[in-house]
Amino acid sequence: MEDIINIRINPMKINSIQSFANIKGGFIKGIKNVYFIRIIGIDEKDNYLNDIYNMDKLLSERNNQYNGYLRINSFPTYIDKNDMLFYTSQYENFIKNNTEDFRLKNIKKNMPLFNIYLMSLKNIKKLFKNKNVSILKNFIIELFFWSDCILPKLIGDTNKWNEKNSYKFVFTGNLKKHEYYFLYFLTQIGVDVMYMNTEKDLDFEKEILELSELIKLNSFAKIDIPLYKINETSVKNLHKQDNKTKNTKLHTNINTQNTVFENKNKRKELDFEQIAKMASSVVMISVYNNSENCIKTGSGVMINKDGYILTNYHVISGGSYYTVNIEGENNVYTTNEIIKYNNYTDLSLIRIDRQLNPINVYNEKNELSRGQKVVAIGSPLGLFNSVSDGIISGFRNIDNVNMIQFTAPISHGSSGGALLNLYGELIGISTAGFDDGQNINLAVDYKTILNFIKGFIK
Repeated sequence: MEDIINIRINPMKINSIQSFANIKGGFIKGIKNVYFIRIIGIDEKDNYLNDIYNMDKLLSERNNQYNGYLRINSFPTYIDKNDMLFYTSQYENFIKNNTEDFRLKNIKKNMPLFNIYLMSLKNIKKLFKNKNVSILKNFIIELFFWSDCILPKLIGDTNKWNEKNSYKFVFTGNLKKHEYYFLYFLTQIGVDVMYMNTEKDLDFEKEILELSELIKLNSFAKIDIPLYKINETSVKNLHKQDNKTKNTKLHTNINTQNTVFENKNKRKELDFEQIAKMASSVVMISVYNNSENCIKTGSGVMINKDGYILTNYHVISGGSYYTVNIEGENNVYTTNEIIKYNNYTDLSLIRIDRQLNPINVYNEKNELSRGQKVVAIGSPLGLFNSVSDGIISGFRNIDNVNMIQFTAPISHGSSGGALLNLYGELIGISTAGFDDGQNINLAVDYKTILNFIKGFIK
């Protein structure tokens, strides 16, 4: 196999943002020097932000010694159904070592990057040697998707990638474990990577953290790091789905009075007894480990007649396989099919081999409002399909994820359950409650849900 390089990580000590910006890893006799560091905390705020600005400015000047630079604060999250099918097929090619048919949208076999990309995939796979197959599969599919989204913005024309060039990638947002693994993957194809967090270090296992070099600054503070503004095009493209959502919101604020009038004439609220019957479309999920022991339970919502069930990522995480109970049935359905997940928004999609009766997801132009009545259905503490009612008490943005705060009682095991309006439509997925407060509960909102399941509902 041609075009294979050996990677040497952090051959020299780096102690600042300026050092990362200025250092250029050499390429000698097939060995590429790269850097993977994480800067935790800040020195003085103005100096810190000025250092970032100067780094952006320096590394964006394409006429200097650097050949590619990108700084972002969140990973692209939207994978539609067609993309999921495509990346799943490429995962199968990779697992079967079928290099003849393997390709990505922006990395094809005739590119210089192709062989190094494949070799790096095999290296990253070793990090998952004690994980179950589903976790590996979901990560590799995410990695493919992120590669197609991020590498063209970082490198430019991926066909012109050169192992002797200097590429630098900086991430300044909240980081999940799979995203951290992707940062490590970038180093394996020859990219210098820096992760920055002004408030705290990552809470990962020691051996994972040791993949990167820690630079700990003097103090901690919450700082809003501005988006990369020297060349905004790349960042805007990565967040085009978010922009679509914002544009939709602006559009739906027009002619609100007419919309409300039409909805009142066409839609009729259901009574609580009618909504309670929709519990037949909410399931209980039991999560089993490799030893076939049930380690936790949660809830899920049918969203597609072809067996698709929406739940929280934290419900299915850590599981080897799952069983699904449907109200009114003695059959228990077993599956290990995780179709997709997003640990950032805490959503996941699993599938069972059965035709389902899905719940419609709210998709009206009217915004939800505080004081609006809601009904929660889930299996708290394993009590299958309990129904409770309450109101929307607020709207929160937690770690850049839009949440509905509501008062309908939920408990452990309700996670992944349905939050419905009085038309029987899904407006949220129950996610969390505060044990120290009374009826202070949160649900991932319907807009985030619609973005996540786009392509999976009809």
